[in-house]
Amino acid sequence: MRAFRALMAIALLAVPAALHGEDSPPRRPNILLIVADDIGYTDLGSYGSEIPTPNLDRLAARGVRFSDFHTGMTCSPTRAMLMSGVDHHQAGLGNMAEDLAPNQKGKPGYEGYLNFRVAALPEVLKQAGYRTLMAGKWHLGMTEETSPAARGFDQSFASLQGGAGHFADMAPLVGPGKAKYRDGRAMVDHLPADFYSTRYFTDKVLDYLGSGSADERRKPFFAYLAFTAPHWPIQAPDESLARFAGRYQDGYDALFNKRLAAAKRLGLAPPGAKGAARSPYGRPWTALSADERRIETRKMQAFAAMVSDLDSQVGRVLDWLEKTGQSDNTIILFLSDNGYEGHDLRREFPEAAEWSRNFNNDLERIGKAGSYVWMGPDWARASSAPFRLYKGYPTEGGTRVPFIVSIPGVTKERPATARGHVTDIMPTLLELARVKAPAATFAGRAILPMSGRSMVPYLKDKAASIHAPAEPFAQELFGKRAIRVGRWKAIAMPAPYGAGRWQLYDIERDPAERVDLAARHPRRVRAMSEQWDRWARQGNVIMPDWVSGY
Repeated sequence: MRAFRALMAIALLAVPAALHGEDSPPRRPNILLIVADDIGYTDLGSYGSEIPTPNLDRLAARGVRFSDFHTGMTCSPTRAMLMSGVDHHQAGLGNMAEDLAPNQKGKPGYEGYLNFRVAALPEVLKQAGYRTLMAGKWHLGMTEETSPAARGFDQSFASLQGGAGHFADMAPLVGPGKAKYRDGRAMVDHLPADFYSTRYFTDKVLDYLGSGSADERRKPFFAYLAFTAPHWPIQAPDESLARFAGRYQDGYDALFNKRLAAAKRLGLAPPGAKGAARSPYGRPWTALSADERRIETRKMQAFAAMVSDLDSQVGRVLDWLEKTGQSDNTIILFLSDNGYEGHDLRREFPEAAEWSRNFNNDLERIGKAGSYVWMGPDWARASSAPFRLYKGYPTEGGTRVPFIVSIPGVTKERPATARGHVTDIMPTLLELARVKAPAATFAGRAILPMSGRSMVPYLKDKAASIHAPAEPFAQELFGKRAIRVGRWKAIAMPAPYGAGRWQLYDIERDPAERVDLAARHPRRVRAMSEQWDRWARQGNVIMPDWVSGY
């Protein structure tokens, strides 16, 4: 019966409005967009993880898993592209607001918020008759004028900054003061005593979905559920931590080998792929003392609890859709906003490391409310297997993420191998919703065209790819640069992660970016660097004259 309803739903979406009569156009699909914060490529069961994620796994089983989908290098640039379909250098987050260099401040594309030269996805859907709902991380503007409510959301509860503690104490990533939240347009001065971010954001979305007048509930909805988990500080409820007691005592190197083997078995990594080399700041598990191993084990138990809890909350929303009979008319997308967070904050973000001294990080307190820990480069190597490095870098481990698309009637048993990008999501959703993309103006203001491409032809087996093989895919953040053309990828990063010059990798044969081929192919490197220069000029990219350690 469920399969029959799914076929009927997709058939209804495909029937022209004229065939329904003037007074009964086909119902537009609901849209549920779920974003996790810093989940690594192999952190879900359907991507090779041992962490139980049955709800996201069933979403993947009935939909499409992507093996070559990319975001920005960090959270706010990704979210700017997600909400606009436009490259982040033009959409207002050319650099993160917290890390703007002096020569970038005040320049177009570097406003530090989602600027008004783009049409935001909720604005466009709202104008088309959608009910627009959001709970979770915004990170696209701190003021009322740049809040979710001002950019098209009818109802919203937003964590405004890049991150925060996950419990009611409103602990900021770096203090003093409190983390900032906004309920609609109003600032929040305290949170409920039982607040836990993952559960509370889900509660809000479910409340919004079930509220409103009968007329409002008859509208299709766009719900944006933007978790802050598992962003540091790594914290989970006590009962969740207890579920993972006794696990991960073999350490991160053993986990890396297991995850790499699982990714190959699932077709998410080439059969002959070698794993990435250890980060310059990493250490072999065998080099750790007994106390260090206990601390690292406890951290991973807490991280797994966060991911498992996130999955459980996704399950609540999926259950609500089933109970209300809306599963067969709801498009669901899940992605991480960037690769795994693997920085060693003591070396690369010392302000946060210093702030962590204000918390109780004794072994038995790690992962609980009032603690403040992060995962580091070695757990990142396991969670990103087989890819190199993590969030903040233009390597595969920094931008290649799990991405699941569930459209009624559309299933791919094997992973989808087409290269996709976060800017492709907005044009895809607009096509599925049968909403015309804004052209030169929106709401009386001039806007930039979307740079992403609709994935619909590929998802419905009407195209072999999303982007032409020779189409260049360029990126930059914090002065770190990369460009990919087909199987070739050129990267320029400073030491200790790069050579301060362009390096070249064959991503299809060497997804871990282990073998630099620049010396063998100087003409290709020169041509790709020139392509990157053209892209940067056209997009008004401003290379920073100052770079934070992050």
